[in-house]
Amino acid sequence: MDSARSHIPLEPRLHRLQDRAAVGLFAQPQHLEQHGLLEWTEDVCHNGYIVGIATALSTLFSRRQPFLASTAPMPGPHTIGLMSVAAHLAVTPRQYDERIRSLIPLYDELIAEAARALDHAARPVRQVVDLGIGTGALARACLQHAPAARLWGIDADPQMLTMARTRLGRFSRRVTMTSGSFLDHELPACDAMVASYSLHHIRTSRAKLSFYRRCHRALRRGGVLINGDCAPASTPRGFARDLDLWFTHLGRTFGNRARGRRVYESWADEDMYVPLAEEIRLLKRAGFDVDIPWRRSPFAVIVGVRGA
Repeated sequence: MDSARSHIPLEPRLHRLQDRAAVGLFAQPQHLEQHGLLEWTEDVCHNGYIVGIATALSTLFSRRQPFLASTAPMPGPHTIGLMSVAAHLAVTPRQYDERIRSLIPLYDELIAEAARALDHAARPVRQVVDLGIGTGALARACLQHAPAARLWGIDADPQMLTMARTRLGRFSRRVTMTSGSFLDHELPACDAMVASYSLHHIRTSRAKLSFYRRCHRALRRGGVLINGDCAPASTPRGFARDLDLWFTHLGRTFGNRARGRRVYESWADEDMYVPLAEEIRLLKRAGFDVDIPWRRSPFAVIVGVRGA
């Protein structure tokens, strides 16, 4: 590897990669070497983890080809730059879950608690909107918890919708799925909106406030917006303490804690974790009453209730 290039800081090199493809993924090792990333990949990215949870899942493959090709255009300012996961991995929902659990601690607990939070609605839950349905884990949990409900789900990746149909099985009769970005698509009127590990792709507080106001308008009176995601403390010390659990978990996945932390830090270009206090502030400004029915640092289930 070129010695001059090897001294270029990692973050600018990642940005240069992302100028070439929406998520900065390349199929051949020579592309990585050209951008000074091959050695970093071998050292840190076991089996190809890189920039962001969604991208990390898509690149869990072989050490010989740690990056998978993507020719997707760069996402615009109002779209979500999600890498197609299922398009590149012939995996079942169960295999996908195993992989995401290697990245995110407390994954199953958060999904279950988000579904139970439907009980916060001050009206019957007949129509649920899933913002980023993914493989359908949260959608299935919601349909089990609210047996009279129907669900409309949207995801930027059509291949993920195929995986969701497989997971949902007999529940698919109560589900309508749409391919696209929830930031761009008209949100249907509903009694509940749910999201798990998807709203952190909204890049700014201003954009998130605007989106929360759209959600508030789409919800019927007494309806709920339920968001399960990373929502750390506001102070630097509290933030660092909250992330300790995640670093430890990633350390088990990647061989040691230092590597786990470096992988987490590489997600900064894709994932934007808003402190819990800021999430509450934004939801209140959008018109919601807010409750936190579950939190295990740094993850939380946040509920916004539209007034009856």
